[in-house]
Amino acid sequence: MDAAVVSQYGYRLELWSAPDGAWRRLKTRDATPDVADLVEEALVSGVLSEELPLEPDALAAEVLPVFSADPFVAEIEVRLEARLNGHARTISRRFAEGPWVRAALRDAALLRQGGGVRKDETVYRLLAAEAAAPEAASSVLALDAPRIAEHTLADLGVRGLGAGALDPERPILVHRRLVNEVLEWTREAGKAETGGALFGRLARLPAPLPGARTRVVTVLSAALRDARHAGAASSFDFSPAALLAAAEVAEERGAGESVLAVFHSHGWLAECASCAADAGKDHACALPECEPSLQDYVLLESLFPGKAALLPIAGRRPAGASQRLAFEVFAWRLGALRALPWQDYD
Repeated sequence: MDAAVVSQYGYRLELWSAPDGAWRRLKTRDATPDVADLVEEALVSGVLSEELPLEPDALAAEVLPVFSADPFVAEIEVRLEARLNGHARTISRRFAEGPWVRAALRDAALLRQGGGVRKDETVYRLLAAEAAAPEAASSVLALDAPRIAEHTLADLGVRGLGAGALDPERPILVHRRLVNEVLEWTREAGKAETGGALFGRLARLPAPLPGARTRVVTVLSAALRDARHAGAASSFDFSPAALLAAAEVAEERGAGESVLAVFHSHGWLAECASCAADAGKDHACALPECEPSLQDYVLLESLFPGKAALLPIAGRRPAGASQRLAFEVFAWRLGALRALPWQDYD
């Protein structure tokens, strides 16, 4: 799907520090491509929430900086207009985060490793905008819209809904057996990370599920591990050959599924269930929490570049959480991967 994009600004990311009270610029990089990445996420969110048609006759986007103090930007606003059969529908999304935030974190880590800044030194990031040349104000951007088919819950193999809740704009259903298997595999793997492919479908139901405003639902139906995936403590490498084989298995199952996502764990030990210390404060734990890392962003964007992608992660929640070993489902939401509620099913 092609969109006519109007963006009258170029963007740059600046890293600064003030170790002795005097500000110094550490690094500057072009962030204009990072900002363009937000147009696709705005489109996908509009389609999944049914605010925009899936296949419009024409799609136009406008990208605008929301200044905190010119030239520095607090948010990026993306306005989309989709026309279908002579009717226009418009949405707007504001992003305080985007790929430039991950770039800043990576750059700051490299500066610390290379001695450019002290390990305890605070690095500040600023996103700046400046007027672009007139000939660069308009462009055409190819976007990846999700593929959605019309189905009923029975078509999807959903016999009954169970525990959990749904995000009104992105309802997600996960097979109960899938969750139990992933949590058991996480326990078995211990410190080492484990993972595999997830089968599922994106579908449009005849009516929204209770608690949802959109008829579009994401259903995760089964998990598949493969010995060719390699897990270790704090790392997991997916095998492209194993994922291709998983796609063949999904087709052989004959349920209309595809490899809709991948999952991995962040490690788990038996003592995690009773640990009373809050990692990162008074207690240093070698296991990462159940949150996406910078490496996870790279992983997801390399395997599933479309913004409809999900990234489930199993692992430990901080001390005090009602359920220490958790299965969290992360999805793109305003420029970052964020945990969304989900409901299990039989």
